[in-house]
Amino acid sequence: MIAPKTGRMRRGMLIAGLSWCVVFLCAMPVEAQRGPGGGGPSRPPRPDQPPRGDQPQGEQPSGSEQGRLVKFKPAKDGSKDEELLGVLSVKAFGKDTKVVRIMVRRSDELKVKVQDHVFDVDELGEVLWRGLYCTASWRLEDSDSKRKRKKKELHDLAFDTLEIEGKVYKIEDGTVIIKGVPKDGRPWPDEDANARSGPPGRRDNKPKRVIRRKVKLKALESLSAFKDAADDEVGLDDFEVGQEVEATVVYGRPYGMVVTMRIPSDGSGKDDLGRDDGDDTGRGGGPRGPSGPRGPGGGVPGGGGRGGGR
Repeated sequence: MIAPKTGRMRRGMLIAGLSWCVVFLCAMPVEAQRGPGGGGPSRPPRPDQPPRGDQPQGEQPSGSEQGRLVKFKPAKDGSKDEELLGVLSVKAFGKDTKVVRIMVRRSDELKVKVQDHVFDVDELGEVLWRGLYCTASWRLEDSDSKRKRKKKELHDLAFDTLEIEGKVYKIEDGTVIIKGVPKDGRPWPDEDANARSGPPGRRDNKPKRVIRRKVKLKALESLSAFKDAADDEVGLDDFEVGQEVEATVVYGRPYGMVVTMRIPSDGSGKDDLGRDDGDDTGRGGGPRGPSGPRGPGGGVPGGGGRGGGR
């Protein structure tokens, strides 16, 4: 049997080694793209879920949701958690119409507010009603629980405000209905939310005509202010049906809340209630009839300036 020549063997081994190196180097990028277990590219973390290990020490993961308030369920009497006030449910805007449940606990950091006004903790059961548009900010609970999914805790709830203009349609029992439209041609908040949650690329760039609506609003004693054309504080009872008004409101369905309602100045030296500055006459120059007992801030009990029923 003739033995192979030494030179040929060396060349064969060299070619085989080079081939193996090429195969190994080509395979490396493919392996680098595989996720744990080789099941394809790894998925990036969701925006509201910070990557594990990236959260600074001493800080709890946090997030926020913009949507409308679905429900506030007060805590039961005798609850083991003495600081628990209740559970807030917010339906988020966007494609996924998920409902986010957030624990509300008594805390110095807890803020429930409209603009610069912060509600007292004892008021929360009366101001957190269904349908209000808001932005809820939360942190994951700080506990030694071994649960993989910790509960969210509310630390800030801001009610979104809207400027509207129109006419008084009805006043009754501490509520006012304004028939009008948002100022500056803005869409109604629910129309804007529906457009944002629709299929991508389907929004119409042409501005749509904004329909006048009847907006039902509650007047809150601690929040609502009513002003005449001279910017003096008046009561809700000083307004009349058909009165032109401008208002800053918290939008909500079926009810929102009044922040400020005012009479726009017509520049004639008289306000739209028919009174000269400083006099006490009503429309047509005649004496004004009694308007009933005044509540705090010039309103009537259950519905006046910085006054009103809930």
